[in-house]
Amino acid sequence: MAQYGNSDDDDDDDRGMFGGTSSSRTASVARTTPVLDNFSISLSKILLKDNIKYYAKEREVNQLLKFLQKREKHHTFIIGEVGIGRHSLVKAVVQKIQDKNVGIQLKDLSFKLIDFDSIVAGTKYRGQFEERFKAITNELEKTDNVILYFENISTFLFEDDNWNFGYSFNQLLKSKVVRIIAVLTADEYEIFLKKFKSLHRYINIIKLFPPNSDETLEILKCHLLNYQNEYSCTIDEITLKNLVELSDIYVPDEFQPSKSISLLEEICVTKNINLLNYVSPDSDFFLYSKEYDSIIQRIEAIKYEKNEVVKRQRYEEGALLRDEEKKLEQKAEKVKNKLEVSRKDIELSITIDDVMSTLSDVTGISVSKIVNGEDIPNRLSNYNIYENTLSLPRFEISQTQSILHGDQIIIKRGTAFVLMPHTKEFDDIFNYVIKPAMETNDLSVLKADNIYQPGNILSQVWHEIRSAEVIVADVSDHNPNVIFELGLCYGIQRCPIILTRDPAELPFNLRNLRYIHYENTTSGAQKLREKLTSTIAEFLSAVRIQM
Repeated sequence: MAQYGNSDDDDDDDRGMFGGTSSSRTASVARTTPVLDNFSISLSKILLKDNIKYYAKEREVNQLLKFLQKREKHHTFIIGEVGIGRHSLVKAVVQKIQDKNVGIQLKDLSFKLIDFDSIVAGTKYRGQFEERFKAITNELEKTDNVILYFENISTFLFEDDNWNFGYSFNQLLKSKVVRIIAVLTADEYEIFLKKFKSLHRYINIIKLFPPNSDETLEILKCHLLNYQNEYSCTIDEITLKNLVELSDIYVPDEFQPSKSISLLEEICVTKNINLLNYVSPDSDFFLYSKEYDSIIQRIEAIKYEKNEVVKRQRYEEGALLRDEEKKLEQKAEKVKNKLEVSRKDIELSITIDDVMSTLSDVTGISVSKIVNGEDIPNRLSNYNIYENTLSLPRFEISQTQSILHGDQIIIKRGTAFVLMPHTKEFDDIFNYVIKPAMETNDLSVLKADNIYQPGNILSQVWHEIRSAEVIVADVSDHNPNVIFELGLCYGIQRCPIILTRDPAELPFNLRNLRYIHYENTTSGAQKLREKLTSTIAEFLSAVRIQM
């Protein structure tokens, strides 16, 4: 992440009237936006330091480029959660403009990342903040090729609930000479719309969603070249795919591609910390490393000895030790240079074991459990759910998350779960028909009222629906609880074996599915037991072959 503050053009300058600095170099005379330069940093300079080819979806890049050419509705807000590539989209567009791979109207655009902290810093009296912003706006009236980029606009709008900040930004949006790109999370987007609905006519919206596995893989490849240069680490494509998949499963609270990038860098750093364990004792790097450590230890010992003899006023001995220390420091510098050169020849290969070991360190889940697919965190983290619910009030989503913990299917082999009304009549059907049919197929069976523990009942049912190998649902009497729980099953593509006494009672959307029709009589119960036993056996045979 770039370090913000005054522009890199502003070294060794005097403090200006607006609290920033103004360049004393000859080139600064020609600048038309000195105040803006003091309170921002050029995105082009950040990209030069990053030295990464940023990846973004072509549709979103073209969408942003199109919005940048508008004259009336000329501001763009990028909406998405932290870590899904909001800033990468902007940087990808800047890189495309730098490569001159755009229309003539966009070739000379300059992107300025606003440093809000430096604008606020030193404002003691009411009106100073607005004065600085007015100065920036006045400068922008003299040029039409500057785009203001707000990386954390929520701080700007709602800092300490101070309306003056929001008001200043309100005026900035209404200005026809200023063009703005800003990023917001979905929560911040809701807040912003409620406060500034009248500004909608000035704003274009781009909604970003987390990339899929293939897109995440492409993004990782963009970062991999940097990691190879910095950490001397390489990784094959299969291991990279496994890294993406495992991060999806075991780091559900974060979004792609950020969590895969973080995990990859964590692996590279971990291997570099233990670099000597991966190189041969006969290699130049190993030998130079040991020599360098030995020299540094000798220098520390000489420094201590020198201080001791000086305390005893034996200055001649101290002078000799000082000379020896300087020679060793020069030798250490030469060995260090050789060490850095030899390090470039090292190539550390990242394996799936490295991925699992680092993931274990990050999540606290043991490697053996990761290998066996156990202890998968329960979170509502499915990206399709995120995409489909972005427009819902966050309160509703949080309520759902508090009840239905997790959406991953974690099948426990040999288990069964039964959904049926909780009455004496249906208890008898369970005990004398359904349970024996399950046990004949070596299944351990529970029904909904057997699992109740202190806490939310629905979340307990939800857990069993996601983990049972076989689910049976008796929809006789059209019991609303069973129908609701059946809906949860189909919501995650679990298909229970349906029992009914009257097919006409089935909900219209279930009538075309396979079901077992039975009669509520002694002979009907016997036939149901036989039919259910064979149906479960057929089901298990098909499912376990697929597994």
